[in-house]
Amino acid sequence: FNLVYSFDPGDCKTYGFDYHPLVFSNYVKHNLPVTYDVYMLALAKNRLDKIYEIYDTLKASGLSVLFLLAGVPDERRINKPDIRYVDQVSYEQNLLYIEQSRCLLEIMQVNGVGYTQRGCEAVCLGKKLLTNNTHIINEKFYNPQLISVFSSDKDVDKDFLESIKKDDIVDYGSGFREAMSPLCLLKE
Repeated sequence: FNLVYSFDPGDCKTYGFDYHPLVFSNYVKHNLPVTYDVYMLALAKNRLDKIYEIYDTLKASGLSVLFLLAGVPDERRINKPDIRYVDQVSYEQNLLYIEQSRCLLEIMQVNGVGYTQRGCEAVCLGKKLLTNNTHIINEKFYNPQLISVFSSDKDVDKDFLESIKKDDIVDYGSGFREAMSPLCLLKE
């Protein structure tokens, strides 16, 4: 190959790839009503216990949530009305759920580095982001009023959780949305 890009800075360092942040194409909203305070779509992998812990924290704070979890064995499933176990969800359906939410929840996989598609979705679709991704504070679009970083369910910012309940306008700025366009990648 003449050129290899990765969105993971760790992979770039290890394998000598060039770094480029994730991209997000323009999305035309459907103007759906907000139904959920916090939404998460995740493949359980090595983070199921953390997902369940943060679920309890969010519910104890009085937030309405929707968690769509894939890859959870039957014996690890808990019976909660706002946790749905799925085989798959189309990305189009995922975007509709995002549109109906005030905040996205991100629990990183072990050893993940760099911001993920959740960061792009939050910025480009105007949503708050609750994440355990400490790397995100280094991104230009990081705004502590819109993105809250935690290391465990014990240190989630309670004021941030309260702010999720409000119908605030969330705007990271059009410049950041434009910078995430695939056109920027093609211009490199």
